[in-house]
Amino acid sequence: MPSVLERLADIVAGVPPEQLPDEVVHEAGRRLLDAIGCMLGGSAAGPVRAAFDAVGTTAGPATLVGDGRRASVADAALANSTALRYLDYMDGHPGPYPCHPSLLVPAVLAAAESHRAGGRQLALAIALGYEVDIRMQLGSGDPDITAHGWSGSTNLAVAVPSAVAGIFGLSRDELVHALAIATVHGPTLGASGRGQMAPSKSCVDGMVAQSAITAALLARHGMRGKVTAFEGEDGFLNGVAGRFDEEVLLGPIDHFRILDAYTKQYNAVKCAQSAVGSVVALRESVAGRWDEVDRIILRLAERDWRNQSDDVEARRRPGNRDTANHSVVYCLAAAAIDGHLQAEQFGPDRLADPRIHALIDRTVIAPDPELTSYWPKANPASVEIRLRSGETFTHTTIYFPGHPRNPIRDEELEAKFRSLATPVVGAERAGTIVEQVRRLPELTEVGGLLALLSPGSGVEA
Repeated sequence: MPSVLERLADIVAGVPPEQLPDEVVHEAGRRLLDAIGCMLGGSAAGPVRAAFDAVGTTAGPATLVGDGRRASVADAALANSTALRYLDYMDGHPGPYPCHPSLLVPAVLAAAESHRAGGRQLALAIALGYEVDIRMQLGSGDPDITAHGWSGSTNLAVAVPSAVAGIFGLSRDELVHALAIATVHGPTLGASGRGQMAPSKSCVDGMVAQSAITAALLARHGMRGKVTAFEGEDGFLNGVAGRFDEEVLLGPIDHFRILDAYTKQYNAVKCAQSAVGSVVALRESVAGRWDEVDRIILRLAERDWRNQSDDVEARRRPGNRDTANHSVVYCLAAAAIDGHLQAEQFGPDRLADPRIHALIDRTVIAPDPELTSYWPKANPASVEIRLRSGETFTHTTIYFPGHPRNPIRDEELEAKFRSLATPVVGAERAGTIVEQVRRLPELTEVGGLLALLSPGSGVEA
C-alpha cells in the first residue's frame, strides 16, 4: 500500500490550475493581500531587520518584502515569513490549536517570483498550501501536537512542499521525497510561545518554511528521503502527533479549506478577537469612567481559559509586544482605553501604562460551559463590566468579525492592507498593489507585483 506521503502527493498533484473554482482563486487573492500587508507592516521591526541583514544581498531571485534587497528562495522564505509573523496580525484557521497557513505565502511568493509564475498558478499554490496545512491541524490527535511540546508551525513542513511543487515543476515522485525530507527535518518545539516570549519567536515559521523549500530543491536535484517518514516506527505519527486521523489528511478535496480561514480585525491572538470585539462594543457605555470599574469578568471557552491561565504573571505584566499580543487581559484593557487594538497598542509606553495595568488587575477570567460548546470552531467571549455604582454592562461575541461565519468584506480587508502598507510603500503604490491582486488570475507573471513591495517614500496622503 502506498505510504501516507505518497497518497498526499497524489492529492496535491491532482488539482490543475484551470480547475480551481473562481471563489477559491478570489479567496487566495484575499489571503495574499492580507499576508503582504502584514509583511510590509512588520518589515521595519528589529527582529525582521536582523533576518533581512542575515540573508539579504544585492543579488538573488527573490525580493525581501519591505526591504528591497534580494535573497535565495529559501532565505527569502525565512526573512519574509519573519516579517509576516512579527505583528501577529496574520490570518489563521479555527481549530484545536494555532494554525496560520498564511505563513507559507512568503515561500510561495519567493518560488513564484524566481520561476516567473503567473497569477493563477500562484493562487493554486496558495490554495493547496492552505489545504494541507489546515488538514494537518484538523487531523491531529487529542491531545494534539502542541500538548506534546511541538509548535503548530511544524505543519508548514508538509504544507510548503505541497504548495510549491507545481511552481518548481516537481514530478510526483520528487514531491513525495520533498515531503519525506521536510517531514523529518521540519518539526519545531513550542517553547518560543511560552512565558515572556523571545524576539526569535518571529522566525519560528520562517525557519520551518526555509527548511521545507530546501527539501523541495533537494528532491528536485535527486535527493531521496524516507517515504514512510509519516507513519514509520520513528516517524511523524509516533514522534510528534501521537495520533492522527489519516482520513482528514487524505480525503478528496470536495471543499477547499482556504474558504474557512479567518482574518484578524484586531492585532491580537485568535482567542482575544471576540473579547476585544465585545469590549469595543461596550466602550461607549463606559467611556470616561474606567476609573469607576470595580470588576471586569471575562468568560471564555474552557480551552481558551486554560491557555490564558498559564504564565499568569507574564500575561498580566507582559514585557514585550509578543507576550502582550498573546495576553487576552492585556488586549482587553488596551482596547477598552483606546477603542481599538492595532500595532501602536504594543509599544513600550503602552506596556507600562498604569491605566492598562489597573484594568488588568480588576479583570478575572472564568470558563463558561455555554461558550465551550462552540469551541474549537469558534473562540467566543463574554465581557461583563461592573462599576462601583452597581451598573453592569455585558456583551457576548461568538463569531468575531473576520471569522468564516462572520467574514469581513473585500473593502474592509483592503482597508486593513492599506493601513499596514501605506507607511512603507506610500498610498499610491499601496493602491496599485490592491489593483494587481484584484486581477491576480490575469497576471502572466507575478514579478511585477513583487517589484511594488520595496519601500517607497511613504509620504503620500
